[in-house]
Amino acid sequence: MAREVLQYRVARQDTAAQNARKNNFDGLMFPWESAFTGSEVDPAPETKIEEHIQGDIVLAFYQHWLLTRDVIWLKNAAFPVIEGVAQFWASKAVKNNDSSYSINDIMGPDEYHGPVNNSVYCNVIAQLSLKLAYDLAPLAGRTQNETFIHIAENLVILFDKENQYHPEFQGYDGAKVKQADVILLGYPLNFNMSKTIRRNDLEFYAKVTDQNGPAMTWSMFSIGYLDIGLDDIAESSLLAGGSGAQNFITGAGGFLQCVWAGYGGIRLESDRLQLSNPRPLPGTKSLTIDQFHYLNHTLSLSVQSNRTWSLVDTTRT
Repeated sequence: MAREVLQYRVARQDTAAQNARKNNFDGLMFPWESAFTGSEVDPAPETKIEEHIQGDIVLAFYQHWLLTRDVIWLKNAAFPVIEGVAQFWASKAVKNNDSSYSINDIMGPDEYHGPVNNSVYCNVIAQLSLKLAYDLAPLAGRTQNETFIHIAENLVILFDKENQYHPEFQGYDGAKVKQADVILLGYPLNFNMSKTIRRNDLEFYAKVTDQNGPAMTWSMFSIGYLDIGLDDIAESSLLAGGSGAQNFITGAGGFLQCVWAGYGGIRLESDRLQLSNPRPLPGTKSLTIDQFHYLNHTLSLSVQSNRTWSLVDTTRT
């Protein structure tokens, strides 16, 4: 099923290329809201600048690559999309006087602010896209594009050294935000930062996030708090997110990620499947995540109330 979902993007590359040219960019520019043809169908003009969707698509392809290591699929399906998105980011990035690069006139996941310059989430996901296009090129039989890695290594990634946290965008003043944005750097982007900085981001944005915002927000907070060992706060965030997930697919998806990535501790690293401190959900005695797949193996994770756990390979030979 995951590959079929990704194939939707593969099959609509021509439309994404046309969309990029129409907006004076290179490569592939997938629409914020897409249907059968792959053309933009978003009825709200102000959210069409949520161009982080390009990097989000790349992340989905990369996660599937980590799960499968299917080189044929990488060459024929995934890499053309990854490279096309990298071309888009390279054409959107603007070189500054100090030789750094900015990405301007964009909206991050926080839909209360935009257009903004140097959205920290957008720049990090753009950096990831550019690096993946560079790093995966040899495996796909392609020549590495030095422009990609040059821009990636010089993109502005905002950080407040005095307060040790990431401002959401250039000029951000602590205003209310709609939903999870900066905190997504920790999960799912796995951006390199200390536990202290991650906690600072979580605590800062918990105070300014709209309490009536989308339900998936609180699942992402919950995962973040679990990652730094604040289980009590993670529980309250889990309950807040679950209450809004019944008929909202994104909210339900966030809740499910909180189960397997948060409490289950299952993470995809570049070179391994990582299990980070699995534990049962609050109010339960055990957690079983059955029949999930990694590198042609079928695995089952069982976690007990004392946090002992076992991972069993149930692959049929």
